[in-house]
Amino acid sequence: MDASDTSALEERTTLDLLATLVSEGRWEELASVPRRDIEALAQELSEAFSETEIASQLERYLKIPRGLTLARGAITETLMDLYDAAAGNTRSQPFVPLTFTDQCTPEGLVTGDVNVMPKGTKRVYAIFDNSGNMAGREYVLAMWRDPDRVDLVFSETERLRPHTRYNYVWLELEDGWPAGTFQLELYDPQIPSRMLAKQTFTLR
Repeated sequence: MDASDTSALEERTTLDLLATLVSEGRWEELASVPRRDIEALAQELSEAFSETEIASQLERYLKIPRGLTLARGAITETLMDLYDAAAGNTRSQPFVPLTFTDQCTPEGLVTGDVNVMPKGTKRVYAIFDNSGNMAGREYVLAMWRDPDRVDLVFSETERLRPHTRYNYVWLELEDGWPAGTFQLELYDPQIPSRMLAKQTFTLR
């Protein structure tokens, strides 16, 4: 094995280690690594491995969808966001609660069933306050999932109304939603690794 192969192996091992520290919640160990070292490593990793390979690792260990990582483009920034969040270097706010319904007014007031809806419902709305992580946002990336199979149902960048009390996103299935429990995740479109909200809802 030549020097370049050895270096690549060390970098891959380090990437696996860092991902494991985050996925297992070993924050003290991760925080003990100087940020400048992580930043240098992130740059080396971006040069040693393809974006798709790093995105696959993040999905494998941290369940961050590959599409989110690749949508951002700058892998080093995504890795640094993850390090800062894990090490407590960011002032991230708690997730904003979501209220799911099959009917609401244009102002975002619930007029239908809440969180548990009848199967066959065509359109599901997710309503949230314009506060906390959502305050002043104009766009959000919505990802609707089946959490049991980790199957992506749909994803789209949604335009919000930044100056109202409530906002909402919705997804309509032409044949109606089947029975089951589903999950909606909301992300910052500019920083796809940054989750803003995550909650499940049920149809039965």
